[in-house]
Amino acid sequence: MISKTRLNFWVDMTLLTLFIAALLVGLGLWLIFPAGRSGSAVSLLGLTRHSVKEFHAWIGVTILAGAVIHVALHWRWVTCLAGRFFSGTSAQARLNFGLDSLLLVAFSLTSLSGLVIWLVLGGGGYRGGRNPAYHAALFGFTRPDWVDFHGWASLAILLMVSIHVALHWRWIVCALRNSARMSRGKVLSISA
Repeated sequence: MISKTRLNFWVDMTLLTLFIAALLVGLGLWLIFPAGRSGSAVSLLGLTRHSVKEFHAWIGVTILAGAVIHVALHWRWVTCLAGRFFSGTSAQARLNFGLDSLLLVAFSLTSLSGLVIWLVLGGGGYRGGRNPAYHAALFGFTRPDWVDFHGWASLAILLMVSIHVALHWRWIVCALRNSARMSRGKVLSISA
């Protein structure tokens, strides 16, 4: 049976990998596949803007599911620290909790805006005025507004994830070493 620490490590590494993939695909959408008619003609390695957008969206949904698992694995820490945030805890724990809370807010806003872009305010462009959904808005914001918001919220996540990884770097290195030691031990015991 896998230990909770090891499970936590692999969930975190998977989330980090997916986050980097979503970031790179999102940057590709922004820089390589321009929006509008000019972007529909661009193809890279057989991929079109539409297929890359779908891939980005599914990576985002997978990250959302992984984030739920991540929070569930840390739920005791969250409830414990939330109960004693202002008294009886170290400054380092308060910093981690504050950063993680901001990260949760930014992640929620990025997820919400991504889902709105993907599922509610679908693309389709102007089409010479024939697209009735072209001027559609949600809460007073049009699709381009939601796309801009999604981009800014994603940049906020990038900054906060970088700080989060830096604050937990010692734990990451220690978990990597322990995982490597355990893997070597299993290989040695199997071959012996």
